[in-house]
Amino acid sequence: MQGINQTTFMKYLLPLLILVFFACSNEQAAEETPQPVEVISKTLEKQSGDCTDPTPESKCAEVKFSYPAIDDDKHPLKEPVEMWAYSFMASLLDPTAPAEEIPDDQSLQHLIDDFFSMHKELVEEFPEAPAWYTVESSDTVLLNDGKVLSLAMS
Repeated sequence: MQGINQTTFMKYLLPLLILVFFACSNEQAAEETPQPVEVISKTLEKQSGDCTDPTPESKCAEVKFSYPAIDDDKHPLKEPVEMWAYSFMASLLDPTAPAEEIPDDQSLQHLIDDFFSMHKELVEEFPEAPAWYTVESSDTVLLNDGKVLSLAMS
């Protein structure tokens, strides 16, 4: 090396190059570490009829839903997770509902009211028949590593 002796190069430039290399590689590693999504479990419970005594003679209709939701209102997965959960709960209340109709809070409440109305009509039509009806769901986070979010409802 002409003009720069090797001692100066080794003393100043080589440590600087090593420092720049590690600084850039650490920044990339920090950017590549995705954070898991904040998933919470919400519940929706409603009852209609005589639900105080759980006997076969009781005339009770219950809805007990536990479903996943994204806690961050600005997260891009909030709406898709909510639509998926509402669709699942709607399919439990009305299996004949078209799958392309995505329910919201209001339409889900309407389906619950229809379920209770159907139960009431059945109790009036067959007063001696057992009529304890329950629609229930639970939710589970299967994988949430920041890259993949996998949820289950049953």
